[in-house]
Amino acid sequence: QAPEAVVYHRHRQSLGELRRQWYRYGCSNRYLHELHGVPLSRALTVGEMGYRLLRWVGKELPQTLVKDVSSQGNDGAWFTWFTTPLDLWCAQARSQGQRRAQLPDMARDIAWLEEPHQPKHSPELDG
Repeated sequence: QAPEAVVYHRHRQSLGELRRQWYRYGCSNRYLHELHGVPLSRALTVGEMGYRLLRWVGKELPQTLVKDVSSQGNDGAWFTWFTTPLDLWCAQARSQGQRRAQLPDMARDIAWLEEPHQPKHSPELDG
């Protein structure tokens, strides 16, 4: 526990930076999968993406707009209107990173560390 800990979040300055971040997450997933068998994230199908977009347009967006208009919402945080499309966009970038990533051959060569050298016990030092 660290009650006085401070956490800093690095917010992306543009949508391009956000997309590159999620692409890198996908590349990292591919590397971990190839090296250690970590499961890959499943790519969304076109049907799943279409369903989620239709649900967003037909249900989530209207509910969010009604909350914001009736001032029971999140004090003008209009960006919450776009959570679902951003989630889908980031998921697509991650999937693309997983598909395209190529683990360098040298990454498979694991350099094992030697056991640390332990000095031999010396009776002179027992004093």
